[in-house]
Amino acid sequence: MVSMLDLEGFRGTPLTREPFEFLIVPEFVKAEARAAIHKDYPDVTRPGSFPLGEVSYGRAFAKLVEEMRSEEFRKAFEEKFGIDLT
Repeated sequence: MVSMLDLEGFRGTPLTREPFEFLIVPEFVKAEARAAIHKDYPDVTRPGSFPLGEVSYGRAFAKLVEEMRSEEFRKAFEEKFGIDLT
């Protein structure tokens, strides 16, 4: 499976600790995936927070969500931020 996300870039980006812990990963969502994700993104017409089960979206957006829920993604975040997300 070709990844939509640059986890190697994420792993290689230094964590900034002030004023809080964060990092900026240029091109984290790979350029070749962006158009399809944009096309398949949920059509949200009002402000708020919407569980994924309450919105409709296409295959590319579903693949992005699947990658963000993956074991590899979770482990990369745990290692970077020194936290347990299990």
